[in-house]
Amino acid sequence: MAILPGLGFVSGSHDCSLRVWSGQGEVLAELLGHTAIIYSVAATAGGRIASGVYYDILLQMILH
Repeated sequence: MAILPGLGFVSGSHDCSLRVWSGQGEVLAELLGHTAIIYSVAATAGGRIASGVYYDILLQMILH
């Protein structure tokens, strides 16, 4: 899980997706495309999300 300043947070999942959540717990977006479990998620102070997966070579960059 990583904090997205001014928006909420992002979480990775065993279902191979990322979810962007509001501070109130509402799902704002579901990001698909990974082919393996997402073990970690990181975000920059500017709101960019980078997710890394151990068995997956895909790196997604989302600008908000």
